[in-house]
Order: sequence, then C-alpha cells, then structure tokens
Amino acid sequence: MFDEAAQERISLALARQAYARREVRLVDADIGAMPLLVASRQGLFAADRSQAKLIVHGLFFGLTLRDDLIYAFEACDLPHARTNLGRIIRLRHRGGQIVGRDVFAEGLDNGCHQIDFVGDRLCVLDTYNQRILAFAEDGTPVDIPQPLAPAELNAWDRGYAHMNAILAIGHYILLMLHNGDPRGGRTSQILVLDSNWRRIDCWDLPLSGCHDLAQLPDGSVLACGSPAGELIALDGRAKRISPMMTRGLAVSDREIVVGASQFSVRRARARAKGALYFLDAAWHVTHDFELSAAPTCVRWLDRVDYGCSHPSGRPI
Repeated sequence: MFDEAAQERISLALARQAYARREVRLVDADIGAMPLLVASRQGLFAADRSQAKLIVHGLFFGLTLRDDLIYAFEACDLPHARTNLGRIIRLRHRGGQIVGRDVFAEGLDNGCHQIDFVGDRLCVLDTYNQRILAFAEDGTPVDIPQPLAPAELNAWDRGYAHMNAILAIGHYILLMLHNGDPRGGRTSQILVLDSNWRRIDCWDLPLSGCHDLAQLPDGSVLACGSPAGELIALDGRAKRISPMMTRGLAVSDREIVVGASQFSVRRARARAKGALYFLDAAWHVTHDFELSAAPTCVRWLDRVDYGCSHPSGRPI
C-alpha cells in the first residue's frame, strides 16, 4: 500500500504526463443537474447541496465560465515549482454533459490563481510573478498594462502583494491583495482600477490573508475573511461561517456558497479536506457538507454568478 508521499509522487508524475500529452483527464462527463463547480488541489468537482463528485483529475485554482464553456487553471506540478507546467483547460458542457475538452493556454507559472474574463479577454492572475496575463478568446496572448510593480515572491516588505482574486464590475476592475500574514503589519486590500488598468483607489480590509471577490445585486462587495473563517462585506458586515479557512465564493441573487479549507502547512495542502456552506440572502447557513478536498474556487454553473465579472454591475 502506498504512503502519502508515494501517492503524491505518482499524482505529480501523471499530471506532468498529461501536460506533455495535452490531455485533459476527464473522470466523469455526467454533471447532471448539479449546480456548482468546485476547483481544488485534488481535482475539479461538480456539487449540489449535499454531495460532490470528481469530474476532472488535476490540481486546480482559478475557474470561470462563458456561455457553455468552463475555463479552469490547472497546475501540472507543485505550485511553487518553477517549471511552468501551468495551463488553462476548457470544457464544453451541454444538457448536463461534458461534450468537449481541450487545452486553451499552456506554459504558465504553476502558481497562477484566479482567472476571469474582463471584456473579451481572459485574464489570469500570475500571482507569484506579480503580473496579470491576458488572452484573446482564441488563446492569443495580449499585452495589458500592469497595475502593480514587479516584486520578488514573498518579499512582503518590498511590495509583494499576492494578488489572488479579480472582479470587473462595469467600468472598474477590482483586485484582491492578500498582503501576507498579520505579523507583516498589513491587512488585505482591494485595489480599484479603471478600465485601462490604472489605479484609482484602494480599500483596506479588517484582516490579512483574504480571498475572493463578488458583488451582490444590491451593490455590496463581498470577500472571504479567510483566517477568521468569515464572510465579510465592505459595509462592515462580517459573519463567521466555519472554524476552517474560508476560500471560494459563489454568489447568486438568492444564495451564497462559501468554501472552507482545513488550516495546514504548505506541504500538506494537497491532502487537506474542506467543506461547502450554503447561505440564504440573510447569510444564514441552510446546508453544509464536508468535502474530501479543500476548495480553491467555487462557481455557480446553472445561474449568473456575481463572483464572475459582469459588465452591468452596480456602480462601486
């Protein structure tokens, strides 16, 4: 019987092989009526209010949708390995089935985080390199202005911010800046950019290590107050959702889903477990269940998700 270290070596070997062969490792094409997608280090899952099932093998972070296409960032090596085996896979779904799959972009850093469309460009947070990559809808790279100055990975005292979430609302673009742990003396911030990627404002959050961005239909901007296990809003509201770290936020006009992950050291994160919490509009938990993997991103599949960029969002 393989120990955990051996299992991880085998998993990474299979991921590297899939990258070399440009294979998308589909497990189950039937997603049925499951309304959610969950990215994790242990694969891409479809979920409802009581269960989740694995649909694609891999180590996934960013996740977004456009029409009948699902885009997901996959690291085919350890996130901190500088091997550039990161890629974006694309799945086409129809009638509750995955009917197509391909590789949209490759050769990316393994440490990329959230992805989303800003207009007609798919933007990728190349987090460890403190830059944003952009691609046309045909996969062609596009140059865009960089809102942050270059900084060395984890050089928190020299400008490294660890961008981990992006959300375009109308003519504005929001970026979540993690900003390290509380010992560094900085809380997380939301950087506000105009449509030309120029900084126009910066909002301080009450704690560091935050993740995710979404805007409710009433205009409220939400995020995960991750270290405290909270859901937070810019108007000062906060609610503790879980004893675990909150990460992953899917928001519709009638329901919010918050992901949660076990606190763990970096080398153990690939084996960490998690949970999904379903909240009503008043932030009351209506359903929750444990997951065999820790969510890195959560998206509604069957409705508008206000955690994804939307050109008709309310003014901020």
